[in-house]
Amino acid sequence: MSTERLESLAKRFGFHFLENPRQILVVLGIGLVLLWILLPVYWTLAISMRTTEEIFGSPDLLLNPASLNFENYRILWPVEDQQVANFSRFIVNSAIIATLNAVLTTVLAVPAAYAFRLGVGYSKHIFFWILTNRMAPPAAFLLPMFLLTSELNIIGTHWGLAIVYLIFNLPLAIWLVYGIIKAIPEEIDEAVYVDGGNDFTVLKEVIVPLSKPGIAVSFLLVWLFAWNHYAFTLMLSDDSTMTITQGIAQFFTTVGTSWNLMAAGTMLSMLPGLVLAAIVQKHIVTGLTFGAVKA
Repeated sequence: MSTERLESLAKRFGFHFLENPRQILVVLGIGLVLLWILLPVYWTLAISMRTTEEIFGSPDLLLNPASLNFENYRILWPVEDQQVANFSRFIVNSAIIATLNAVLTTVLAVPAAYAFRLGVGYSKHIFFWILTNRMAPPAAFLLPMFLLTSELNIIGTHWGLAIVYLIFNLPLAIWLVYGIIKAIPEEIDEAVYVDGGNDFTVLKEVIVPLSKPGIAVSFLLVWLFAWNHYAFTLMLSDDSTMTITQGIAQFFTTVGTSWNLMAAGTMLSMLPGLVLAAIVQKHIVTGLTFGAVKA
């Protein structure tokens, strides 16, 4: 490529190729980071488009558009002569459980974070205790949650898994929303009190409207964590509530691993999260920087 061509491309992206070498290094660095992040996704996509013989016979990095094979994706859907579970049902189950959990978590996290902002009794100690639940490994809760859900007769239900996921997702949501709510000036609260409002009025008319970007980010993260959760589904779900993570894991057996089907299932599991992220993307940057303080 000629120097004139490079300069033309550089100007198109907003910098001069020869006069701004530092920007060139920045762009190259960003490109390397993106390559590091996206290469596993691309390799998973490439494996999902190949047969088992092609995976072990010619593991080429580049995909040939003329030989793309969508048979692995077709096998994941219900066919009478196939003994592969129905991935459409797995996706629906995961979507229901993740949505229920995200809604429950958000509804509980916002007033809880607001209560910590008001400084309820022993709020610092309670806040730290809530965070410790997030720090604990999931295996520590498997047995008590199994016994509790058994007593409540909610094993194998969407609501049962959605409630159990609160153990880890609610502390995260409270922590995120609290940092956002804390950044709202208290002078706004005082103005509402002067006009005859109360704490509930402040929460409804001030806190929630001003915190919508951060709440949207919290909802997205909680939904993704619930969508990707695996440990509790092993013990608390049945054939009717099996999730996408269990569906992917079924291809890893003691007699062999169907890497192509596992890769196809993994690619399918990414789609709902990407769609949800695209819907709330305008709130992500605003929500993550809501409480930032300029120097």
